[in-house]
Amino acid sequence: MQEDQINQEAGEIIRRWTDGRSGSGRWAGEAVLAHFAAKGDDFRRYKGTIFQTNDKVLVGRIANRRYLTDRDRHWANVTSEQHADVAAIASSGNRILEYVFVTAGDEGGDVEWWRIPGAVVGEALKRRESTRGPTAVALHIRAVGDRFDLEGLDVTKFHSALTVPPSEMGIEPVEPVAPKCTMPRLSLDRKQYTLPLKKSRTALVELPDDLEAAEVDRVAAWLRLVALGLGEH
Repeated sequence: MQEDQINQEAGEIIRRWTDGRSGSGRWAGEAVLAHFAAKGDDFRRYKGTIFQTNDKVLVGRIANRRYLTDRDRHWANVTSEQHADVAAIASSGNRILEYVFVTAGDEGGDVEWWRIPGAVVGEALKRRESTRGPTAVALHIRAVGDRFDLEGLDVTKFHSALTVPPSEMGIEPVEPVAPKCTMPRLSLDRKQYTLPLKKSRTALVELPDDLEAAEVDRVAAWLRLVALGLGEH
């Protein structure tokens, strides 16, 4: 595909975060793009949550604080195959590949993000697969002491945050379709959790007595995926 075709995909270029999410998740992505534009990086939408300028390709991921465990500051699905695909897109246009991992706060315009070079994310993917196997898909950014950690890599210097009302960003907020629900915080000391479903219903999840500490993150990630797919958020 030629460069001008990429830049003009779907006709008129769109600079909105259009991943289908509602509420503060979508607003947070749009707020970060507006912040980048104000700083000189006027990213245009390529497809999904991949954005571009003439010299950069930016891959976006959004998480919401209400769905994260106590240890996590961001959680996203990224596969090695996806990374290879976007790296090829960037390389074909001699552009820089970056990722932006955006976390929306529980309230209003609280947003934090990590804008990380593609090479660093590529190294994080290699580390994840070496410790958790090739089928692992979740990348975690965690607060470790006074720094932020991505699969053992210090990504503190890539962190930024802002608190801005949507009206002041010139962004139309999207109202959530239902009141927020709180995801369970997993621990080895608690075996039963209530999972929110649609129409104010709930499901009771019971963990095995022999659950190991190393398995807690995997179970927490599974519960988040179930809640996002079945719950009304």
